[in-house]
Amino acid sequence: MRLIKTLVLLLLPVIVACLPTTLGAQAPRTVLVAMVSRLERPGAAAAIIQRMYAAPPYVILLPSDGATPSALIAAMRSLQARRAKDSDNPGRRAVAFLYGGVPPSAQGADELNAANFYLARLSQSPERQVPGIGRAKAVHIPLSSPARGAAQ
Repeated sequence: MRLIKTLVLLLLPVIVACLPTTLGAQAPRTVLVAMVSRLERPGAAAAIIQRMYAAPPYVILLPSDGATPSALIAAMRSLQARRAKDSDNPGRRAVAFLYGGVPPSAQGADELNAANFYLARLSQSPERQVPGIGRAKAVHIPLSSPARGAAQ
């Protein structure tokens, strides 16, 4: 039963993201997560790129030789905080590098399961051309609505 509940929690955002939008509804927001051979900064666990005039406006880069659930969780948390503060329509291009990740004691079970699920999908996805990045394995991860004024 617990396995079914976990699978439903993991697949629900994917299913919702694939549903067609209804009249007047906004398309679901996603972040593109791409696995690259290396990041611009040695030792960085992840990079978050904020792009203007591109969809999706945010990209998370993970190094192919060191992509971990901990790094993906840290990047997703950082992105959620950035979205709550700034918005989903960046006014400028920016890059943030993350060093380290979220310690296991601070990871929620659902958060860890989702990170493992998307990393598995990412490692199995074929390489494709990602605009502004180059050739990389990439997947889209649905994002929840940013909570304005949330504690940072």
